[in-house]
Amino acid sequence: MSLTKVTYSMIDGPVANVVDFGADPTGVTDSYPAVLAAYNSNAPIIQFPAGTFKMSQTLYINRGILINGSGAEDGSGNNGQSAGVASTVLNYIGTGHCIDVVGSFTEGVSNVHLSNFMINGNVLADGGLYIGSGVLATKCTFKNLGIFSFANPAENKGYGVGIAGCLESVFENVYVHGCHDGFNIGFSACTTLEFRSCFSRVNSQYGWNIRQGNGYSFYQCLAEGNNKTGLVINPPNGKIVSEVSFYSWYSEANGLDADTFPAVLIRTTGTGICQSIYFYSPIFYDLSTYNVSTGVWDIACIRLGFVSGVKFFNAGISSINSNFLECETLTTNCEFTAENVSGVNITGNGIQNSRIRVNTAPIQSPTLSAFVRVNVTDAFTTSYAIPVSIVGQLQVVGGTDGLYGGTALFLISRSATGNAGVAAITTFVGDGSGYTLSYQLSGNNFQLKHNQAGQTIQADLFFLPTA
Repeated sequence: MSLTKVTYSMIDGPVANVVDFGADPTGVTDSYPAVLAAYNSNAPIIQFPAGTFKMSQTLYINRGILINGSGAEDGSGNNGQSAGVASTVLNYIGTGHCIDVVGSFTEGVSNVHLSNFMINGNVLADGGLYIGSGVLATKCTFKNLGIFSFANPAENKGYGVGIAGCLESVFENVYVHGCHDGFNIGFSACTTLEFRSCFSRVNSQYGWNIRQGNGYSFYQCLAEGNNKTGLVINPPNGKIVSEVSFYSWYSEANGLDADTFPAVLIRTTGTGICQSIYFYSPIFYDLSTYNVSTGVWDIACIRLGFVSGVKFFNAGISSINSNFLECETLTTNCEFTAENVSGVNITGNGIQNSRIRVNTAPIQSPTLSAFVRVNVTDAFTTSYAIPVSIVGQLQVVGGTDGLYGGTALFLISRSATGNAGVAAITTFVGDGSGYTLSYQLSGNNFQLKHNQAGQTIQADLFFLPTA
């Protein structure tokens, strides 16, 4: 999805420089009255020069306007990571939001554009930037912003960016750091939002929290070093999250300080619905989370539950000693593909009608479900050594490299002292390509072959324990 962006060139007219209205760029005295006076002048453009501006109250915005700091508009490094980069700083000392787009007004607003400044917060404030409280903000842009230190630990407070009613708007190069939550999206209905090169780092709870809405697109966005979960998609009762796409999503070192929290959590609560979530070429550099209760790094990096149509395509993984992907109850119609991966385990008893393809995911425990990818030739080869003391189902999906060879389901078992046993629950059903798969049990080894001489295809074996 790509939006027709509203550009700054669409806003023209007199420029109100806040210093001309009495704002103090040294940060000593309160600049809020001067900023409000500049806003009330009805100038279409408000300009902040370089400096630090103390803000004691919330600036409410209910009309189309460009509020611009002193940085470059091309986004070249101007993401507000330091005062030397974003030389305009709003130092908010109040308890609400520093900027509230359409807050406390009854009508929606469009064409609000904020760019090229930082906002510093405090532990008592509700948040840095809040958009669409009660009514809709449409066709807005938020570009080259840095939002820091809104660390109020109260529920639904302390976020860098809070998005309530917003549609057809773009967030570009927005950097949130050191807040309670980074981006809190969907307090109420939102749709058709685009996020480009937005970063959420070192927040005490979540990096990104998506509650509801549809039609979101994320391009090269990041979650890093967030204490609990880097990305949460968790619609509550009666709410829906759907049609969300992540392109080149990057996740690193999330969930390291919290018991039971994965780096990525996608699930529903009660009657909530979560469906059609897509990741294209994501990178996960997250370890399993440390479980305080067990003293083991065993909490999955990614946890799915009660969701449908969540798909990860061509994922890049660097995960050590990892229970990487955990699927809870009613994980349906999902897909996960990854290549050049080692040391990754796939677990959970809730996968239904889903396909998970990892080139190598060795079974690390007979009590956990897991995938393994094997090469299949026209001769029986050792494909899967059945561990001792297990009973479960083995699903075989042949031809995962595009040469489809059929699917089948088997019941496998092996006692602590006896030999393995295999019984076919369903037989192989091909796709008409001419490839067929056969199986046999040789000792305790489950073996496969196909019927095409001189060819090698790949197959995925998924073991799900039942006892």
